[in-house]
Amino acid sequence: MYQTCAKTSMTCKLPGGLGRDIWIGFRFLPGISEGYLEVEKLSFEVYTTGAATGGTSRLQLELSNLLSNNHVQPWRPGAAALDGLFAFAAREGLARSGQPLGSPGELREFQARYPELAPVHVLKDDSGEPAAYFYDLPLRLSGRDPEFATTSSRPFETRGLILSGRMHVPSLLVGDQKVDIPIVAPAGSTLMLNPGGRSMLIWSPDFSKDVFDKLDFSSSENLRPTPDADNDGGLTCREERPCYFTARFVSALPVKRARLEWYPRVVADPTGKNMVRLSYSTDDGKTFQEVERYIGEGSGKWSDTFKKHATTLNFREPVNHFMLKAELTGEDAQLWSHRRVVDKMWAEFDLDARSVRPFQIPGGNFRLGLADPSGNDVTVRLQDKPVPIFDAIKDWR
Repeated sequence: MYQTCAKTSMTCKLPGGLGRDIWIGFRFLPGISEGYLEVEKLSFEVYTTGAATGGTSRLQLELSNLLSNNHVQPWRPGAAALDGLFAFAAREGLARSGQPLGSPGELREFQARYPELAPVHVLKDDSGEPAAYFYDLPLRLSGRDPEFATTSSRPFETRGLILSGRMHVPSLLVGDQKVDIPIVAPAGSTLMLNPGGRSMLIWSPDFSKDVFDKLDFSSSENLRPTPDADNDGGLTCREERPCYFTARFVSALPVKRARLEWYPRVVADPTGKNMVRLSYSTDDGKTFQEVERYIGEGSGKWSDTFKKHATTLNFREPVNHFMLKAELTGEDAQLWSHRRVVDKMWAEFDLDARSVRPFQIPGGNFRLGLADPSGNDVTVRLQDKPVPIFDAIKDWR
């Protein structure tokens, strides 16, 4: 963590050789100390002896294995896959008849359409040059791509739905069905919806300098990124006068509880003139209740950058509107939300989704899109099992 990671490796024998499926997985077990664990990268190599049979090259064997075990689909503009990948040859002559491998020309077209999408795997030849690229294209629905011609390897009933991004009451078109999602939430939000059960909406913004212009506040005044040269992900006031922002959430699914985590920082003046105040409203901004007024410890120095402040709000009556407001007194007050999850500002809402019914995903080809893309920019994930909902997604101790 913090630009540091450990690397470990192991070598094991495979009794009986490779004539069967080999599975590699992780188990995360409870430890004895509080902390965060993140897997940055996983790779493995298999060493064999002897020559390949039948005159088939190592490259063709590996390519055939990847194509047959990853539900690889032929790509065309506007296509998407729920449970498969798209693959493209990096040079002519690689694909064999019947293989779902796109041509080098189609690869260039795909990369031009999705320039920021990194491949999940690059198959290299014996010289180390790329031979084929494999992509897992997110189902991102917006005004640019309001609908995809989607494939699924099997039919199933949707028991879990994850939407990430900006939501303005999106209505999903799934085949001949219309699925209404009664949520309004800014960019940086994730909805984990389990039809008929417990669900959760999370907002976790990124205050980094390179995405400052994309911040999706309901209202704001006099904000800018912090000029800190050592850390990124902070907000402060552009001019030496107060600044603020509000973030608005609306849910027709009743909100029973909210958890908040934030990272204020001030020059802790003994007079208390420098302040970060967090407050919330449940009546669409008419009145606000203060959560915290942070002025530091009066040392005259900057307080710690990533010191967590957290609270849980239990509502006597479920609410449908929630507005969060952050106010800063000037340039000697900051609010942080780093790109790394461990130091991100966080708002988490428990939702009652008993009124939502599961819907069917047809096998084969079907359309998946938005009835009205206005105000929506969401990545969609559909699954046949409920999304796991824990008492706290982040660590609240």
